[in-house]
Amino acid sequence: VNDATKYLHEQSPMVLRRVCGKFPYESSSGPSLRGGRGSMEDHVVGNELRKELQTVVHDAGIEVIKCDLTDLSYAPEIAAAMLQKQQAEAMIEARELVVQSAVDISSAAIRRMREKGHQLTPQGEERIIGNLLTVICGDRGVQTTLPV
Repeated sequence: VNDATKYLHEQSPMVLRRVCGKFPYESSSGPSLRGGRGSMEDHVVGNELRKELQTVVHDAGIEVIKCDLTDLSYAPEIAAAMLQKQQAEAMIEARELVVQSAVDISSAAIRRMREKGHQLTPQGEERIIGNLLTVICGDRGVQTTLPV
């Protein structure tokens, strides 16, 4: 190898494609290209890149100390699909939080009403809980309804 720097620049994209092909962009159960979970798994891809690149450039006398992904680019249609998936996951997470909070609020309201001495029938509890859950979980404001 006459020019080690040029050789490294030529070999890096091939190693990058080969290693990145082994990992998903995002994962909740293991290492991914995106990383960012604050765990040891965040370094798996970088370590694999360093190890693979070191194997390829070793004979040129190059020592790879560190190799990390700093920027990922995808075709527009893949990036759009990934964004849609990420938005859907965020929406599900937000809905789960709203529902859990609504259940907690409804339970606390029934408990407080009992503590204040209100006598509630099981049907009355169901109606109060149903109304609170509907109002809290609904995507519209309160709408008055009257039994006819």
